Amino acid sequence: MNDLSSMIVPGVLWGLVLFSVVSWAILLVKSAQYLRQKAQNKQFTKAFWGAP
Repeated sequence: MNDLSSMIVPGVLWGLVLFSVVSWAILLVKSAQYLRQKAQNKQFTKAFWGAP
């Protein structure tokens, strides 16, 4: 039983680290997408209201 738990615990911890890194990567990508979209929206709004 001790050998099994000594293999499971590091596996679970590495799994948690992996999913944490993936979560942070998704957060950073989505933040960059949001900022890019916000800039495009501002540009579109300016062009839309400035149209004759």
